[in-house]
Amino acid sequence: MSYLNAPGTKLIATRCACCARPLLDSQSVEIGMGPTCRKKHGFDCSPHKSPNWNDVILTLDKAFRIDPELDFPYLLAKDERAIANLVVNRIAVRQKGLVVSYLVLTLEHLGFSRLSNIIAERIGVVRVSNSEEGKLVLTSFYDANFLNRVKEYNQNNKDKIYWHHKKKAFVVKKERAKELWNLVKNSFPIGTIVIGSKGIKIIENQLSD
Repeated sequence: MSYLNAPGTKLIATRCACCARPLLDSQSVEIGMGPTCRKKHGFDCSPHKSPNWNDVILTLDKAFRIDPELDFPYLLAKDERAIANLVVNRIAVRQKGLVVSYLVLTLEHLGFSRLSNIIAERIGVVRVSNSEEGKLVLTSFYDANFLNRVKEYNQNNKDKIYWHHKKKAFVVKKERAKELWNLVKNSFPIGTIVIGSKGIKIIENQLSD
């Protein structure tokens, strides 16, 4: 049995939160991120924007309700660096799942937008952006369920969601934003992170609006 799979390391960060490679020194294990990723993604620097403490508390509360073992002793002191260190460590321990998605969103609220985006990409993220033609562009990881729902949608609607080969993404009119969101959240797994012009959303349920 390797060190990474030993029972005693289940609650210790053994893999990087960003790249999932093994952590090889004590500081990296404590933080949950290797030195290369810390330098590359700006984690050793100050946050990119001021924390939104209301959103931080609300998001951590959602994570805590799923996993009561989560503990953030620096929350009352509003120490964003100390909390971010703990959040990254918890992400590194768990690697994937709904709790990890909430923790990634917490990093965004703490002001570490660049880092939250990097970790979201590793987990699997859906991106929705605006095009110059007044349309929405959706890029994502492969999901057969979503493809089947798009085919079904196109059979029953005049405004099609079509595949743009050059952009390697799906494109739809902005007026169909609500229909697109319902397709996304009813197709991709719960916990999937969706990044759009209004920030980050997490698919928490699969009930239509």
